[in-house]
Amino acid sequence: MDFYDNSLLEINLYLGYGLDENCLSNNLNISCAIQAEFCVNEYGQFTYTNDAMCCLSEYSRQELLGMTLFDIDTSLVLQNWDDIWKLLKKNSSIKLLSHYQTKTNQTVNVSVSICYVKQNLIEFACAFVSHTILHQSSKELTPALSV
Repeated sequence: MDFYDNSLLEINLYLGYGLDENCLSNNLNISCAIQAEFCVNEYGQFTYTNDAMCCLSEYSRQELLGMTLFDIDTSLVLQNWDDIWKLLKKNSSIKLLSHYQTKTNQTVNVSVSICYVKQNLIEFACAFVSHTILHQSSKELTPALSV
């Protein structure tokens, strides 16, 4: 799926599919994708996560679904997320550089592409995560936004 083309997701939702694991895994085939992918609501709560995200974070699916993005993303704070959510709604998609803290307290540098979806008054974001490689001399990675 092209990151900037979320028409498949919107079509599935328009047809009446709910935002649940069956919808995402059966209709989008992202459950077993190699790339870490997840969905969060406007409050940063995980509403879906695929197997690769579980492997990346070292948390089980059930654990992640009981968490928020702030529990693993050390670059985000609530105020920053509010700004990101507003920008996401305005532009439909954004990219972030961030740090994810794993269950075993390892830090993973990631690039996250996020797309905004609104269907039947339900708002959520789908994120696609890639590892990033930082140079030894680079400064602390801060959330970098691009549209």
